[in-house]
Amino acid sequence: MDSPNRHLHNIDIGNNSQDDVTGTVPQWKEKKHMAIVVTTPTGHIGRKIVEYLLDQNAEVAVIVRDPAKLAPEVRERAIVHQGDLYDTAFVQKVTEGADALFWLTPPNYTAPDWKASYVDSAASAVAAINANRLPYVIHLSSAGADRSSGFGPVSFLHLVENALNETDAHVLHLRPTYFYENYLSNLDTIKTHGAIYSPIPASISYPMIATKDIAAVAARRLQAKDWSGKEIMGLHGPAEQPTFGEAATIIGEAIGKPIQYIEVPLESVKPQLLQIGFSESVASIYPELLDALARNEQPAEPRTPETTTPTTLREWATETLRPLI
Repeated sequence: MDSPNRHLHNIDIGNNSQDDVTGTVPQWKEKKHMAIVVTTPTGHIGRKIVEYLLDQNAEVAVIVRDPAKLAPEVRERAIVHQGDLYDTAFVQKVTEGADALFWLTPPNYTAPDWKASYVDSAASAVAAINANRLPYVIHLSSAGADRSSGFGPVSFLHLVENALNETDAHVLHLRPTYFYENYLSNLDTIKTHGAIYSPIPASISYPMIATKDIAAVAARRLQAKDWSGKEIMGLHGPAEQPTFGEAATIIGEAIGKPIQYIEVPLESVKPQLLQIGFSESVASIYPELLDALARNEQPAEPRTPETTTPTTLREWATETLRPLI
């Protein structure tokens, strides 16, 4: 799950039609040395996917708005396409001949119509998949995307999933839970107040995950191409599942500074989002997701050994958050 409120949390979730579309592997899959196309290669997940794939000497192409934000090694070794994911003609052109596509709808917190931005993202992906007969697609969705409404922006990922399911591609929807990286949005208040502020009750326990672990799964499966038809895979992080209050304590111990978890009214969220520049549409819709979490709406996908990932919150906070304090 990914959150726009840099002082509350980050989370990604999703739902779709689960009809299984099977059949023979398309002939174009047999072509060799075709690139894996990765979107959002400067984000937490896309960046790590590219790193993992290049480490395996895979042929990688990236779609990026600002190539200067790419690591030098990526600019040297990957095929770099500069442009906008919402430019349908551009996306169609640069995915021609691709062997697989990783698709992530980038958050647009200033969108005048937040839902429309997800619909437009889906339309761009679908047009490229259909025009180029792309055989394999991994879509970064989110836990909660099984709900068509009531989950804020995650319910929009439900729409993206359904649109991708209408294509002939083999589509794997990854539905990760709450990102550890969401706590980076609390960095200022951790530093200045020794506190994390959130409308989610401290007693709520929800699976949390490191984005590098999401990327590792995505990269492995992009190379393996080991799914058929339309599939969903939940990603739940390590077996430990602290409450939000306990998570604050763990973070404090990892960074060497006591951290309080302070609950704030849900009604305070929209004014905060508007104050930091989010659109009226985003600020109005996002609290719905927080409210769902506050009601203890758990992921629909069951935890299994395959959906359990290794990095603990303590390890992440020690490695990533502590150096920033």
